[in-house]
Amino acid sequence: RDEKKEIYHLEQAAIGGNALARHNLGCEEGSKGRIERAMKHFIIAASHGLDESIEMLKGWYADGYINKEIYDKARNLYQAAVDVRKSPQREAAKLAKQNMSDEQKQRDEILFKQPSSCHVGDCSICLLPLPLDVTRYEMIACCGKPVCGGCLYASVMRDGEVRDGEVVLDPKCPS
Repeated sequence: RDEKKEIYHLEQAAIGGNALARHNLGCEEGSKGRIERAMKHFIIAASHGLDESIEMLKGWYADGYINKEIYDKARNLYQAAVDVRKSPQREAAKLAKQNMSDEQKQRDEILFKQPSSCHVGDCSICLLPLPLDVTRYEMIACCGKPVCGGCLYASVMRDGEVRDGEVVLDPKCPS
């Protein structure tokens, strides 16, 4: 596993607004003892409404790593993000789901379950399963392997280029 590449792609995803990537960067920073940087990542992820981040900050507050002022700020940002997602339609859907029979719940669980992978396979860079939506990944020109949208974006932003609609990621591709 190439840790530098993983961190690079997490950073690119976090810059793009991915709250889970931001949280994972916080975990990486925290494991390296860089509490201040980790805290900033967790606060930003919590401000997007990510439960895991506010729970991490709650634990850090309880353990004395952060003060009450910082925790309260993060909690307020988290609550604001959660409140924005509330709507009468979501509440009605939640109530309808609670009133479903067990048989209906089982059918919905099977119907809406994301398959573990699709026919294309995994991204050749980050090794995560490719999404079923064919517009969210591409076949790269240099080797014909599939690359997810996040890795594609990160690679093009770093040093790749697009020629005639085909993505060229690495002129020295080992494939």
